[in-house]
Amino acid sequence: MKTRVAVSNFSLDLSHFKSFEDLNNSLSKLKDVQSLLPQKKVEFYAGNDIIEHSGFGLSLIQQLDNFQFMGDLGLKGMLLNTLYQSHLSGFNLSLSTNELMVKSGVMPKVGDDAGYIMYVPHLNIARNYKFKGKIEFAAYYEELLSTHPVSNESYFERASSHFSNLLYQSECGETLDRVTDGFCNYSVAFTRCLKALNDLSPIAERSTLDKIRTIGAKAGYECTEEGESHQNFKYPFDYNNVSYPSLGCQYHLKPSGNNYDGDSSFHHKRLYFGFIPLNAEEWKIAVAAIGPHISTHDLTDRYAKQRR
Repeated sequence: MKTRVAVSNFSLDLSHFKSFEDLNNSLSKLKDVQSLLPQKKVEFYAGNDIIEHSGFGLSLIQQLDNFQFMGDLGLKGMLLNTLYQSHLSGFNLSLSTNELMVKSGVMPKVGDDAGYIMYVPHLNIARNYKFKGKIEFAAYYEELLSTHPVSNESYFERASSHFSNLLYQSECGETLDRVTDGFCNYSVAFTRCLKALNDLSPIAERSTLDKIRTIGAKAGYECTEEGESHQNFKYPFDYNNVSYPSLGCQYHLKPSGNNYDGDSSFHHKRLYFGFIPLNAEEWKIAVAAIGPHISTHDLTDRYAKQRR
């Protein structure tokens, strides 16, 4: 599921400009939204009628005409050249401002290829999915992760790019495939767990027990430590040019609950993680596996089902 970020005249810091320089400076800030959002599967759209749209007062072209009337001639050509060659470079221009507003007025449905959200840092616009900064965008992005996982690969690519405070083991994405009844059926619970871990990393609780309690409380799911030490719970990680060949990842959250309304059966999946020391007081959370249980009876396959 792609996230399409929409900009147009509703994204500017002013609606009325006193000079060409003020207008050009405001338009130049549209590029900032691209660097603001490094997540995967994010595309940037701009209204192809951005200078003609008049839904928020005088259109930009009308204001330009006023500048030219006062003696600043040839500004339209100058603005258009700078706008499309520089300020809107990398933006898709296939939709109008009104079309972008309509598309951002609803969450995507199953089968849609993208959801739209408007970048509106200053105006007060109702009835649309919109954001002013990273926090509001994160809530929308996490909603799409939860409700539109699409596939294991798509989910992990987007989740790992968004929950970037975490360190992921090199084969972590492949563990989603080991959920026999389908990882995408549990994307709501796992998004909640990853958000909790991401928000807490690096964690500053000194004792292991305190770390586990804090993580469980934040996630809203049971968080425990495995009752025994075993090589199946040890994973290789590399961080800041330091190798951790067998980091203990016996700590795990137990996300329960299927995505689908009406399913009251009890589901327990696992999210295994460990702690990498950053200093005497902080530990980075390292995620080893998302989804399957780890068993100890098979040394060649840590995710093999327990023999009956």
